[in-house]
Amino acid sequence: MSVFRVNLSIDWVRQVVILQDPPKGSIRWDIKIPDIHQFSIQGEGNMAVTLTNTQKVLVSVHPVDAKGFDALVEGLPSWVVGDESIAQFLVNPDGMSGEVVAGLPGVTQLTFTCDADLGEGVTEIMGILDITVVSGQAVSLRIDVGVPTEQE
Repeated sequence: MSVFRVNLSIDWVRQVVILQDPPKGSIRWDIKIPDIHQFSIQGEGNMAVTLTNTQKVLVSVHPVDAKGFDALVEGLPSWVVGDESIAQFLVNPDGMSGEVVAGLPGVTQLTFTCDADLGEGVTEIMGILDITVVSGQAVSLRIDVGVPTEQE
């Protein structure tokens, strides 16, 4: 078992938990907040993606149980992008996938949450994808010329 410090930000209005500098690889954390409800944050596979500002990428979520087998969730996930000037998320009609479309260079996160409790209660599970948008490679030079003036 590895032990490390994690800096979490909780946005109570949007009900989002944001990891600052999340570890890479595969993780699962259960966060229990008394008198609220349980969050489960987990990531399997890619937890970060880097795009140029002209790219887009398909993202999909697949609920799984503790052994990695397909599992059910109640309803469709909710998707939130931290800074929509850096990236936007266009949800597909299936609700379980969509495209991340790059915008301005910068770093943001795509957070998705689902209700894993198939009954009356709510057990929110959450996944987070770090998105980095960078400028594309230069392919030519633009030359800007000012207004001519008289020599002194």
